[in-house]
Amino acid sequence: MFADPHMRELDEDSPLVARTCVGILRREVTQNPHEPEPAALVGRLSIADDNVHRWWSQH
Repeated sequence: MFADPHMRELDEDSPLVARTCVGILRREVTQNPHEPEPAALVGRLSIADDNVHRWWSQH
């Protein structure tokens, strides 16, 4: 969804779904602060989609 803009066009609720996914990632990173992969995933997604970066920094 974040790396392929075409996927966002398939679902009219994609902004809500995307923000929900970012929230789930935030919870995962918070609950497992010593696990490098969730934080690395957030970094990759932030590069692929400016919205992820913006939503992540808003919290």
